[in-house]
Amino acid sequence: MYTLVATIKLHPGHRDEFIKASRGDATGSIHHEPGCVRFDLLENPTDTNMFYLIEAYENEAAFDAHLNTPHFFRWRDTVTPWFVEPPQVVFMNSLFPTDPVWRHEKKALVKHIPI
Repeated sequence: MYTLVATIKLHPGHRDEFIKASRGDATGSIHHEPGCVRFDLLENPTDTNMFYLIEAYENEAAFDAHLNTPHFFRWRDTVTPWFVEPPQVVFMNSLFPTDPVWRHEKKALVKHIPI
């Protein structure tokens, strides 16, 4: 599994807009990208202008495909002006959960995320 953690620091005043845009990207990824198996949006509890995206893809090609989707372009074009600095992204290979667990979680997750 090809995973990433992105750390994003926003200028104050864009929190709610960022959450809305990021939920749109996450929902589009989970529902419309077969290679995206997980997309988490997290907020730092002590700094509400700091966010983390944890994304899991079947492989690097699936992540590259994500970067060429309409929902990603919309997200990128919307949120980039709010960044204090470019996101810090760390790519890694997932050792646990294993691929079947990720796929099982995606099936359960998709049922609960409205389009």
